[in-house]
Amino acid sequence: MWPGRFERIYDAVSSGHNEEALDSALSLRSSSLMVGAAQLGKLTNDLIHLLGSGRPSATAKKLAALQACGNQTAWQLTTSYVDPAQGTHI
Repeated sequence: MWPGRFERIYDAVSSGHNEEALDSALSLRSSSLMVGAAQLGKLTNDLIHLLGSGRPSATAKKLAALQACGNQTAWQLTTSYVDPAQGTHI
């Protein structure tokens, strides 16, 4: 799920579709906060503000941080809530 969410944001930012990027980022922020992923929520919130700032280089840097944090968060959630032997939620 995470790779697809990040890819949608990345593709939208890369192609200059700020409305699509904003919509995807707002969704990610809400989901992040609902599962207690505060750092991912904060980075997504920072990205939301950058999307309106007209600063593409800062936005690109934030995407790199967002991807790293999202990868780590997805790993933590998977190892905490999924039984690897069965592939089901604990």
